[in-house]
Amino acid sequence: MQCQRLPYSPAAGLTTTTYDDNFSCSIRDIISLASGKGDLVDYATLDSYAFGECRGLVHSDRASIEPLLSWHELRFHGGAGESLEGFSWQPGGYHLHNQGGAHHFAAARLIAGFFDPELHIKAPLTRHALNPEVALSILAAFDIFCEPEDHTMNEAFMKRMAAAQIPFATCAAPPPWQDGHRLLLFPRQHNKATAAADIFRAYGWLDVGAFLGRHAMLQQ
Repeated sequence: MQCQRLPYSPAAGLTTTTYDDNFSCSIRDIISLASGKGDLVDYATLDSYAFGECRGLVHSDRASIEPLLSWHELRFHGGAGESLEGFSWQPGGYHLHNQGGAHHFAAARLIAGFFDPELHIKAPLTRHALNPEVALSILAAFDIFCEPEDHTMNEAFMKRMAAAQIPFATCAAPPPWQDGHRLLLFPRQHNKATAAADIFRAYGWLDVGAFLGRHAMLQQ
C-alpha cells in the first residue's frame, strides 16, 4: 500500500479564534464544566447535575451564592483565574475551564436561577467561530464521514477501495471524535467516490459533511 500525505490548504481557515480578556456573562449562560467529582457526563444539564450531586449545598436564599463561588478550588478571584470557551456552532452557552469546585459552582448556578438569574461571571473568553464560506467550499469538494479507526484503516478496507478504484483520503478526526476515530473524505467530482459516499450514508456512517453543512448554513 502506498499513501501520500498532502495538505488541503482551504481547511486552514475553517475556524477562527478570538480572545476577550474582559468578558462577562450570566452564570446561567455557563452550561458545561471541565472537571468535577462524580460523572458529569451522566447528566444532560448542570441543573440536573446540581439536583443529583449537590443537594447538600443548595439553599433557598440568595446569600448562599457568594460563599459557594468563593470556594477555594474556584479561581474567579485569584490571579490565575477561571477561563471560558465559546463556540459559534453552540450558541447560547459557554464552557467553564474549572480545575475543581464543580459541586459548588453547579449549586451556585442553580440557586441563581431562582434568585438572581442575571448574576454575572467575569472571566477571559476564548471564542471559536466557523467560517461558513470555507466550510461550504470544503463540502463542495468532499463528502466527509467519521468512523472508528479500526474500520477505516484496516488493510482489507484499503485493498477493497483500491481494487474498486475508489479515490479517498483519511485524516485525524477533530474533537469530540479524536480518540480512535478518523475522517474519511471522498472527492465529489469522482463518480465512484460519490457512489461510495451514498452507500456509506445509507448504512448510517456518521455524516460529518451534513453536520458541518447545517452549522455553516446557520451562520450565513
